Amino acid sequence: MKKHSRWPLAIGISLGIVFAVNIAFLSLAVWSDDGLIDNNYYEKGLRYGERIKAERELGWDLRLFAEDNGVGVKEVRVSLIDRDGGAVQGAKVTLLVMRPATGGFDALHELKDESGLYKGQVVLPLEGWWDLRVTATRGGKSIEETFRLKA
Repeated sequence: MKKHSRWPLAIGISLGIVFAVNIAFLSLAVWSDDGLIDNNYYEKGLRYGERIKAERELGWDLRLFAEDNGVGVKEVRVSLIDRDGGAVQGAKVTLLVMRPATGGFDALHELKDESGLYKGQVVLPLEGWWDLRVTATRGGKSIEETFRLKA
């Protein structure tokens, strides 16, 4: 009897395993969350220097204050101060709440102007770190700042 070599079978099985693992990684890459916070991050990066210069020329100081108001609820206040130390009134102030660790919990809030102090409530349904991106716009000029908060 002639004995057959098992090397071709071993090579075929090895190539099959490599092929299956590659298909699994490819499917994970295509169908899993990409983790992007901004869809147009490249364009924002190109204009980053221009934005910083415009914000400096504007001279506004933006600060965020947050207090616990119950389980998972934060009372948020944003102060917007101009170059001369006065409150900036009549601005549109939005707050984008994002969870860096997981997607699906992003929420956009518009804060109410109360004589230059902008207020609102934010629900943080999970414990952990949250990013709060504040954007203040008035007269076609805007300032944007991101704060990190622990729930």
